Amino acid sequence: MILGALLFDAGKALARVGGGESFGGGGGGDIGGGGDDGAGAIAYLLIRLAFAYPVIGIPLLFLFIGYMVMQHGAERSRRIAPMPGNTSASRLRSRTIDWDDLKRRDPGFSRVVLSDFLHRLFVRYQYLQSEGDPESIRPYVGQRAWDHLVARKRLLESRGHRIEEVLVGSMTMQNLAVDPSGVQRLTVVFDYNFGLRMSAQAPPLHYVARDSWLLERGSEARSPDPQGARDLGCPGCGAAVDVSEANTCAHCGLIVDPGRFSWGVVTISTLFKQPRSDYNVSLRGGVEEGTHLPDVVAPDLEESRLRFEEHHPGFDWEKLERHARSIFMRLQEAWSQKSWKEARPFESDALFHTHRFFLVNLQSKGLVNRLDRPEILRTRIVRVESDRYYDAVTIRVHARGLEYTVQRDGRVAAGSKSRPREFSEYWTFIRSAGFDPKDRKEQDAEHCPNCGAPLTISMAGECEYCGSVITTGAFGWVLTAIEQDEAYTGA
Repeated sequence: MILGALLFDAGKALARVGGGESFGGGGGGDIGGGGDDGAGAIAYLLIRLAFAYPVIGIPLLFLFIGYMVMQHGAERSRRIAPMPGNTSASRLRSRTIDWDDLKRRDPGFSRVVLSDFLHRLFVRYQYLQSEGDPESIRPYVGQRAWDHLVARKRLLESRGHRIEEVLVGSMTMQNLAVDPSGVQRLTVVFDYNFGLRMSAQAPPLHYVARDSWLLERGSEARSPDPQGARDLGCPGCGAAVDVSEANTCAHCGLIVDPGRFSWGVVTISTLFKQPRSDYNVSLRGGVEEGTHLPDVVAPDLEESRLRFEEHHPGFDWEKLERHARSIFMRLQEAWSQKSWKEARPFESDALFHTHRFFLVNLQSKGLVNRLDRPEILRTRIVRVESDRYYDAVTIRVHARGLEYTVQRDGRVAAGSKSRPREFSEYWTFIRSAGFDPKDRKEQDAEHCPNCGAPLTISMAGECEYCGSVITTGAFGWVLTAIEQDEAYTGA
């Protein structure tokens, strides 16, 4: 009993922005309880007990040492299956996908747009299981997946249950196959959290799950533009989905045939689902796993840079890296100070709201996660990609800092205030492919890049003076993904 009390974890906590339970557009990291400071205090008390009462203290001290050795070994070997707070667990192996072949078939194809489309469709599908009209996504859901959605909705409604707080942690495009007729089949795996509220009075039960989606589209299908991907409207005219009795769009008459004109979900397989608990790897300073792995560099990096420079003569790569470092520091400060609205100009919609969700969740538990004295050790551009709508650059960031989580009373719940933690992550930035610095002023932290007014941004990413949405990349580089080094494949 004494030993159990001494070893009790004070709490579980989330890691820095882009790590821990935040999931970060594929992100992750380590979470844990206790920390170095707590372990050191226990050891000190046991040593004193051993001197004062050897018969009791010495056995307890040896038990404690044995426990710590086992914990250390477990931490080195433990790879928990894809749970929030442990992205290395979500390390799915993807086949190399020939995106260039897809661009040749579909000149308007954009991986950024496809990712946005899949993310929005997945989240909407989850919520529609308990509320809303499923017809709103009918053009994108094939018959088998549709039957699953309708049956699930009927079951949840009959029980009075409701889906809440859906958060996609990672989305992995695993395989793309094209048959001789040109039909394309894409396998995508989603790791996500969700809440299931069983009554209005009870708090939701939280689950983690992994689903595999098989999507298909015909040879004549073409990719939507960024706005079309965000709206999930009719694939033909873009209007809000309104399916007539004749199974056609009420606006343009297009036959609703999922997979013919746009990606349609063919099958959905739940690979696992289980209650969420505080899965953790102790966060005690030191070097995170994966930090010293070699850089994952795109094989066509130099060619991609040259093509990019042809369209943007005189582009300053060092300036982009300085911009990335500046955003890194600003986001860490906003996270530590619980002023996440300050981060709004620098993140895409999905990433911002993912981080905000978990920051609010921390605050509701009376916890504050901090990264004090952050220091960037080095950065390196590892991937450059361009399509019709976006330019995307991925930069590996090596950094360190004092990472810890404190409770309301100031006690350290996880991490260490004295031992720096070293880590690295892959940060991907996007901007509009049509961006021209001669025509537009890149955003800064103080002024709207469109109207020049003092920067005040709504939760929708709009300037509250002129209404311009400045988080889509139209006005310069914004952060769209943070991926952990042990999970990043470059695919």
